[in-house]
Amino acid sequence: KNLNETQKKEVLKIVQEDSQASLFSIKHQKNLDKLLEFMPNEAYLWQQKAMPLFKQRKYELGMQYLDKAVALDKTNHYREYRAFIKCVFQKNYKEALQEFQDLSKVREDGIVMDHFYSFWMALCYLQLNDFEQAKLSLDKTIAFGKEHSISNPYEFFYQGIVAFETGKYQDAIAYFDQS
Repeated sequence: KNLNETQKKEVLKIVQEDSQASLFSIKHQKNLDKLLEFMPNEAYLWQQKAMPLFKQRKYELGMQYLDKAVALDKTNHYREYRAFIKCVFQKNYKEALQEFQDLSKVREDGIVMDHFYSFWMALCYLQLNDFEQAKLSLDKTIAFGKEHSISNPYEFFYQGIVAFETGKYQDAIAYFDQS
């Protein structure tokens, strides 16, 4: 929006050139760098720099770019994504849990990657051996799902894992069957 006609033509040229580059190539990263020279406050471009690094399991490298996207984003979209990355890929459960708790204060029934925040918090609690909180978070997730007519078998599967971890084997079997 804030570019003059010459800059718009240059950006379009870079985007067209980048369409031929591999997502994982140095050329793609350099094209993103060129775009960021024109639009340094575009959160999407920072996230796009991070995403291929995450797919290559270079989480620490990618996180520096995602952090910039989060700082620029006014919607919490990239913060949700960062919390998800911390939980599922980085295995940084304490930080992921804190992010999801903070996000829940803004929107309790928020969803990222097809699951309510409480589901992701449950996974964090489970990995931190806080089985009581994991069960409560999964109960909340299942209740949200019922309220919105959404059922996800993973919710029952992880409820089964919580039951198994706490020695409630018959309950675990029932959850696994339900899953």
